[in-house]
Amino acid sequence: MKFSQIVPEYSPRAQAYVREIELGMIKAVTETKDRILGYIFGLNAGGLVAAGAFLSQKVPNCQIIAATILFGLGLLAAVLRAAKDYYSCEAAAKAIRQDVRDFYDDKLDWEQFLERRKEVTPEWYYHVLGWGAGILFFLGLVLGFLGAAR
Repeated sequence: MKFSQIVPEYSPRAQAYVREIELGMIKAVTETKDRILGYIFGLNAGGLVAAGAFLSQKVPNCQIIAATILFGLGLLAAVLRAAKDYYSCEAAAKAIRQDVRDFYDDKLDWEQFLERRKEVTPEWYYHVLGWGAGILFFLGLVLGFLGAAR
């Protein structure tokens, strides 16, 4: 059913639902931007701590160097995860905006519009990169403590 074919008494509900989807996606994109800034800040602070631990050693040892590398890889994983999250949200928002335009222009049926909202994007890479960044951080932390205790 096209937008123009929706019974007038249901049209405001359909429009409200479409607007709710749009606002939800806008909120997701905004929160993702805030999250990426938080990741970058937090992980840069962690990198600073790792560099400080490395520089505080009179004689660099393998554990401190390995810890610094692990912190760097953890930073990279977290930034890649945040960037993927951001660009996925941007792509989803763009697709929703296009679907909304197509729906209001009678190029997309209501049923098709609803069916497209059910499509789920794979999230395994978010988990892999997120857990990877956390594990690398803690491994670096352990190695840093061991290297500093030497």
